Amino acid sequence: MLDFEKGRFHRYRLSEVPYSEFESEISCLLTDKETVLFTFRAGRDGLLFTTKRLIAIDHENRGKTDFTSIPYSSIDVFSVETAGWLDRDAELDIYMKGIGKFCFEFDNSTSMAVICKHISVCRFN
Repeated sequence: MLDFEKGRFHRYRLSEVPYSEFESEISCLLTDKETVLFTFRAGRDGLLFTTKRLIAIDHENRGKTDFTSIPYSSIDVFSVETAGWLDRDAELDIYMKGIGKFCFEFDNSTSMAVICKHISVCRFN
């Protein structure tokens, strides 16, 4: 879940998964010419990087699902910490206008350089 008070997404590490795991529930939310590029899962929840935004998916209790959209244009600054040999996870911190900081934790197989490049390209287009 995207916690606006604590600035964290979920308590589990995100692992890359195929887009097909979320396609049926997310395809109706995509705009024209918007494409999903990276898809991650943490438990039942997900984080998708599209050509226009980040979409956080939170499967809540009682069958409810929360979708949070973060346009790249709202990101002021981002920071990445790569995985090391003792600390086996990678982190992406994003700072957004009027909201604050969010931290996303990824497993050590995630290519943070590719994600950084993607945010940089999309942020300034």
